[in-house]
Amino acid sequence: MNTYYPQIDLDQLLPIKVVLTSISDDPLWLERPECPYDKDTREALWTMWLTFRAKPSKKTETISVVKTDEDKWTDVANELNTLFEDLKNAASETEALPDLKEKLNYFRVATSLIEKIVGLGERASNVREVSAFQAKVLAVFDEVLTPEQRTRAMEKLSQ
Repeated sequence: MNTYYPQIDLDQLLPIKVVLTSISDDPLWLERPECPYDKDTREALWTMWLTFRAKPSKKTETISVVKTDEDKWTDVANELNTLFEDLKNAASETEALPDLKEKLNYFRVATSLIEKIVGLGERASNVREVSAFQAKVLAVFDEVLTPEQRTRAMEKLSQ
């Protein structure tokens, strides 16, 4: 597998840092009338900010030696819950805004993000269920079948 590293100069990172810091300081920063970014760029930046904000800092991150599939799916669910909580917290910050247009813009973007969070949650749940089913089938194979029978069964399943 080839790993691709895009060429990035330090000068390119500063604008991203400014954007993420500005969103942290003002959740509706991207919705201001003077914002020059198109709708897709604003939504991508907002999603990027939520994603980075939801990640634990190195100081609070715990080290896990081995994670089971269940742990990984629990992490995904926790991440989605954190994103949802961040949206709720940002909503409470909009109460102080005097401009109705800014409030409506927030809720428009928040609705879109909630739809994405729900979709990701559903996909994660489906993958979790398929993974659990596969683990059960393989456990039964190991318990009930001989090595030759397991090989034949796996060959049949792969056809």
